[in-house]
Amino acid sequence: MKTSVIAALVITALLLVAVSVASGMSGFMLWAIALNGFMGQETAVNVSLITYIVTAVLTAVILTISAVVIVRYLSVIRSWNAFGSASLSFIVFSILIFAGHIVCVIFSAIVASALRN
Repeated sequence: MKTSVIAALVITALLLVAVSVASGMSGFMLWAIALNGFMGQETAVNVSLITYIVTAVLTAVILTISAVVIVRYLSVIRSWNAFGSASLSFIVFSILIFAGHIVCVIFSAIVASALRN
């Protein structure tokens, strides 16, 4: 593999990890707002928090690995420019990570609602 492809893979992974952390924190704030009315429902809130954390981390890891695989596929197999494939992958997967974390918030709110006394 060329040096430019390796650099594109590393840069894509690092940028998407940063996006995942920022999106995860934003999602946590959305989660806190979504569960504002669950005062006194400690079990529902705790299970919902664990659900959000697990699904958000899985979403971030799976989408970051997918982005790196796509950059490698586009750069090595399809012979695209490494910077172009990294840029396209970063934009697309950043949007998918944000959307995925919103889905995680909704899913954890549904779990909390199901466990409400």
